[in-house]
Amino acid sequence: MDFKNYIENNINSLKLIGDSTNKVYELKYLDTEYILKICNENDINLSTFWQYLKFIFGHNFYDQIANLEKIYEKLTNDFISIAKPVFIEPFLKYHVYEKINGKDNPPDIFPKNINIHLQLGKYIGFLHQFGYENYGTLYFQSENPFEDNIYKFCENIISRYWLNNKDIKYHFETIFQKKLQFNNFALIMPDISANQFVYSNNMDKINGVIDLDAYIIGPKELELTIIELCIPNIECANSFKNGYELFNKLPLLGDYRKIFR
Repeated sequence: MDFKNYIENNINSLKLIGDSTNKVYELKYLDTEYILKICNENDINLSTFWQYLKFIFGHNFYDQIANLEKIYEKLTNDFISIAKPVFIEPFLKYHVYEKINGKDNPPDIFPKNINIHLQLGKYIGFLHQFGYENYGTLYFQSENPFEDNIYKFCENIISRYWLNNKDIKYHFETIFQKKLQFNNFALIMPDISANQFVYSNNMDKINGVIDLDAYIIGPKELELTIIELCIPNIECANSFKNGYELFNKLPLLGDYRKIFR
């Protein structure tokens, strides 16, 4: 399939449905529906989120795109469909995925439905059962202590933006005096949010994961402390826990929340 020529000849007629790290378009080619993503280079280079992933985890956006098929294979599971990459342009400008039909949801808070949270818990628990000795990405893992990397990153940000803010410096030093252990590494989505998925029309099921760009190997606690912020109530939290603990015991998160949030 000659996606590249088709895209370049028809880009002005495609429907734009999203614009952030990537411009996202609906694409119909040979009577099949796909999703086209075109990288926004300026957003990637200026984004503090992508800089954070690069500094701590060695994440390079373009290496990530080049490894999408490997990421897809690792994410494939029995609980939630994963958007399958079907074409990656050699210079990594375009990436095309099979379309997963479903309803979008705004960022952050997941729909208030216990079935969705049970399903999400199973998906995250399934991925977290596969441990890694080191952190980084699927194509590169670091042997440097994770706590050293995150300490240097925070120190760098504070010296750049909040050098004279005593409250932030005190908060930073207090957190790192706890000497937390970081050794529970798994394949995680560090920016996990409700808008990274699509849902059934009745909003009672997750139809698929639609964003693979940011998956890294990192502390399970990082992903779990972010998920906590996205769960709407205690019933949904218990449902998530029930799904997760089919694979792993949910770790204690109290000491990790201040670092990862």
